[in-house]
Amino acid sequence: MLEEVWPEIGKAWVSGVLAGGGSILVQWLMPKAAKLFKHLRADKLRLERRLAAILAADVVGYSRLMSADEEGTHFRLLAYRREVIAPKVREHRGRIVKNTGDGALVEFGSVVDAVRCALDVQRIIRARNAGLPPDHRIELRIGVNLGDVIVAPDDIYGHGVNVAARLEGLAPPGGICISADAWRHVRGAIAAEFVDLGEQRLKNIADPAHVFAVSPAGVTPAGVATSSAALVHPKIAVMAWYRCAMNACLPWSALAAPCRPRRRGTPRMARLLFFSCIYRRRRRKGRAALAFQPGLAYAFAWLHG
Repeated sequence: MLEEVWPEIGKAWVSGVLAGGGSILVQWLMPKAAKLFKHLRADKLRLERRLAAILAADVVGYSRLMSADEEGTHFRLLAYRREVIAPKVREHRGRIVKNTGDGALVEFGSVVDAVRCALDVQRIIRARNAGLPPDHRIELRIGVNLGDVIVAPDDIYGHGVNVAARLEGLAPPGGICISADAWRHVRGAIAAEFVDLGEQRLKNIADPAHVFAVSPAGVTPAGVATSSAALVHPKIAVMAWYRCAMNACLPWSALAAPCRPRRRGTPRMARLLFFSCIYRRRRRKGRAALAFQPGLAYAFAWLHG
């Protein structure tokens, strides 16, 4: 009789052990699984950020090219992306984040690689355009910036990306503009010509950006003046010329003033003050001020007696 009962008892015992062990295992695993799920959810909601070199490129006069030869321009741009831009980006360890209608946004782990890629792309496109008529040439403007970006699966965002896009707009056709942060990292690592363009106001960017134009060594950046005089603000240049011209009148005013008869009317000092006051706005302090120009005062003193 026992021989018939033992198998049933063994099955019941095994079932009980498995059920109890499973219950204990579930009770032990549930808190750990809940904690793991919580961490995974927090990681999913947390933004991924990293420091990156951003390259923004855009075709010069894309609308004009499309209106002149829509299909030809489209096929040439696709060929440039396939044969020039994509291979060079891979060669310099970059990642094409996205292609826009007439441009591209590229991310690099090194700003040196980004600038080298930009120089290579512009060099190849310049060589290809040499044998084409002007209305068939595809030229790029390129901007490079170093900054912190928000990373998405198929895009990147942030202030650094916006600055790179605005730097691209400052570059001349076939040229490259980089930020001061990028320049500090590449100035001793790349054989290239750098032209300091000074502080530039960028559209929809609150603070001015220090910009440098870049070209291959021995080549002057297209559309950029290299002399220090050419980089002086136009208002400063005009004021300097005006001061020189007015000061040149001083000797003649000293000789001619005694020979002219004094005329009655407004006192001479009042006329001097009136004609020598220049209304000027000081942007930094946000208030107006009156600036006296002695050269102009002497000139009007001679003219008005």
